[in-house]
Amino acid sequence: MNKKAVELAFSKIIEILLFLIFLIVMFYVLATWKDQGYSILDRLRGLFR
Repeated sequence: MNKKAVELAFSKIIEILLFLIFLIVMFYVLATWKDQGYSILDRLRGLFR
């Protein structure tokens, strides 16, 4: 395989991964927003505790 094709495939995979992560974060934020009256910052602080 030539280098160009590998780079192209790699960038596509990264693109898809970023998109999936974005979707998961969006669903998480929406779900937590509906359930509690917490702000997103409080939620993030809880995650890193």
